[in-house]
Amino acid sequence: MSVSASIEVNGVRDVLQTLRKVDPELRKEFGRNARTIVKPVTDDAKRRYTVVPLSGFRRRWAPRGRELTPRNIGRYRSGVVFKVNASKKQRTVFTVQQKTRIAVVMDMAGKKNSGNQLARSLASAGWGQPSRVMWPAYDARIDDVRDELVDLITEAADRISRKYER
Repeated sequence: MSVSASIEVNGVRDVLQTLRKVDPELRKEFGRNARTIVKPVTDDAKRRYTVVPLSGFRRRWAPRGRELTPRNIGRYRSGVVFKVNASKKQRTVFTVQQKTRIAVVMDMAGKKNSGNQLARSLASAGWGQPSRVMWPAYDARIDDVRDELVDLITEAADRISRKYER
């Protein structure tokens, strides 16, 4: 389970797959540049985790020895990751995800059933309605990020076409 946000631009997957075949080092550089461009979104999402959401989240919940509730806010922040995936199986190419399970639950609790106890508790604790962290971070930064990603993709496509012209 993860919460994610994505941008849809047609032809990106083809550009990345061709780039991987033509120049694998350039494909790696593309991933690093994309990560740098999306860094404001991931940093904003990480900044939105200020405290452990509810007092019960500080308790150790570890069925069969696997801890599912991190007791410090650093684990919530470290769960925010960015991925570039050009696989045909995936619907999106660029994804910002929250990988920490309890943070996903906290972020999206009440989306389907707004009357559940966890959603009410989070709302009364000042966390508001779902999505509480990931979508607001995405919405706050998406315009700048989208433009820079489109420029990066266009540059990569131009490099590919120059290599094929030779």
